[in-house]
Amino acid sequence: MENNVNKNSAAKIKASNKYNAKTYKHITLNVKLDEFEKIQAEVQKQGVSMNSFILECIRDRIDKGWYYGSE
Repeated sequence: MENNVNKNSAAKIKASNKYNAKTYKHITLNVKLDEFEKIQAEVQKQGVSMNSFILECIRDRIDKGWYYGSE
């Protein structure tokens, strides 16, 4: 027998939204189209999400101490 229970009930969506609002902060990033295409190609090549790729790049730069004006 097939289970027709909606896995994304209104209560689950509300709880997820509440958790996400409390746990995450959104960052808007504006990128020129040609730069976006380069980034997207690298993301696909590495087989990761855009979010994971950008966060890893940021973490790497911070870990190496590469800040604007520090070079």
